[in-house]
Amino acid sequence: NYDEEKGKFPTFSTLRKICDLLYDTKENFHLLFKRVLNPKKKIFEQSDKLTPDEMELMLMNNIGILFHRVMVARELRYIIDHYSVNTDEYKEAKVSLDTNLYKLDLMFQRGMEIILEILHKYRSNMLLQIYFLEHRTMLRKLFKKNYPKITDILTQDSSLTDIYVECARYYMRNGWYKQAKAILKSISRNAPQNKEFINLLAEINEITDNLIVQI
Repeated sequence: NYDEEKGKFPTFSTLRKICDLLYDTKENFHLLFKRVLNPKKKIFEQSDKLTPDEMELMLMNNIGILFHRVMVARELRYIIDHYSVNTDEYKEAKVSLDTNLYKLDLMFQRGMEIILEILHKYRSNMLLQIYFLEHRTMLRKLFKKNYPKITDILTQDSSLTDIYVECARYYMRNGWYKQAKAILKSISRNAPQNKEFINLLAEINEITDNLIVQI
């Protein structure tokens, strides 16, 4: 974010990293969803990929526009770094970058709102639940005051402890016992009397103990 009070812009290196990240995200979307050939007529490419719905399309567009805007911001930052302070190019670039960063902030906020809307559709998706649980520290920083909305959506039909237990069970079934234990450990203080938690932890411990004996 641009600090208006201190007049500090993101560095060229930071903007370049964000640009690369957005590009990878944009391209990864196209591995899953069909590309839009005609946005006005909503004509998509012919492929076996998923056809994005309205909200998914909005998120794809949001990320695409963010990528191009950050790319512009990156070049404006380059001008600021390499031109004399007194030149017209420097002054124009600084004003343009300030405006561009303000719009980027708005678009990032809008993108997070769209993600929350999409999360309603996929709240029962186990891989998505695992992602949000494993990256909860990062997501708290990113979503800030809106982070509780994520847990509200994920736990709409169950408790947060139930979600953790199911994610741990998913890990166990796939042979990822270390990850299963880690995710159960993260809720051990809040679920000491939960039968599902106790039984699953005992089952995982038994499996891992047997594996050690076999070795």
